[in-house]
Amino acid sequence: MKIKEIKLHNFTIPLKEPKTWGWGTRRYSSTILVEIIDDEGSIGYGEIDYSNNQYFLENNIIPELIGASVYDLEKLYRKYLKLGYRLGSLEWSGIQTALYDLIGKKLNIPIYNLIGGLYREKVKIAPTISIDEIDKNVIEIKDLKNKGFAAFNLKAGRNINHDIELVKTIREEVGYEIDISLNFNMLLSLPTAITFLRKAEKYDIEFIFTPLEKGAMNGYRRLKAISSVPISIHDELTTNEEVARYCFNEAMDIGSVYVGVTAGIYESKKVCATCEAYALPVIPLAGELGINQVVCLHLACSTPNVIYPIHSEYLDFSDDILIGGKIKFDNGFLSPTGKPGIGVEIDWDKLALYKELYIKVKKNNSFDEKESEFITYSMR
Repeated sequence: MKIKEIKLHNFTIPLKEPKTWGWGTRRYSSTILVEIIDDEGSIGYGEIDYSNNQYFLENNIIPELIGASVYDLEKLYRKYLKLGYRLGSLEWSGIQTALYDLIGKKLNIPIYNLIGGLYREKVKIAPTISIDEIDKNVIEIKDLKNKGFAAFNLKAGRNINHDIELVKTIREEVGYEIDISLNFNMLLSLPTAITFLRKAEKYDIEFIFTPLEKGAMNGYRRLKAISSVPISIHDELTTNEEVARYCFNEAMDIGSVYVGVTAGIYESKKVCATCEAYALPVIPLAGELGINQVVCLHLACSTPNVIYPIHSEYLDFSDDILIGGKIKFDNGFLSPTGKPGIGVEIDWDKLALYKELYIKVKKNNSFDEKESEFITYSMR
């Protein structure tokens, strides 16, 4: 099977309501659907999150892939490295996912059977909780807990006094039977991170994500030495080489893998293997929308040391481009369907509507709340 054609579909999905992280407030997500067609008419799909390198992808990468075998994942990846990997690990993730989807459909097996088989049959989901007023965060967590969710990842880092009070209030009003982690997205200095941990560790924090700025490996070693709270890093560790360096230098307690950033499924499995060699468990991070949610599920279900819940922002989105609508979580868990490839199919009518929204957002360089109302009305 040879790659005959690669199509890119830009689309925008609104969030249910604006969500604030450490670096700003989001109201929508613009994503690229990758469609790969082989010379026998088989089709595979992938998603690219946060992409700003489409010119690089269209002009440097895609022309080199046409005519190549869909099975030559390692060979294609090595070629990709030579063409400018540092400019586009996100882009390669979407391409590789589409290739795996195509291969799985061709062989009539799910992706997890291509990467190790079914090690576990379901995976817990940890929804992301955005920065907001403390009482609103607590109400959201209580509501999700009533729906079966038992682990939560809190966005943090703008004000550590607020973050400490939030954790304290959650423990007081929700209790200790849920797991809490915090994602600082590289916003803290080392002294501030130390202060936070000393004040907040009594509230039984499961772990913290990426508190320090990029490249602060020695800072992480110091933080790890004084902290009883495990530390994981994901914003800056996007290659197996970077992960290996942090493991070797004992700069983190828990590995993490974001399939949509770590150059795809194949490289993500390598990252998990590197962490396993250093006896580190791994946290799986899902992408923005449905395809990358399920791809992360395939990884988590087939990899022994991926023992933590999938960290997901999916509940924040108003819709998806999949047949049947948004993926449904079952009492806080997600299970593979056993269908070939990724196991999902595209709703082309919805995609057309959200491609229209992408064009409007790009043209106006902003997002109008009325656009979300337009989409909701159109889809009824």
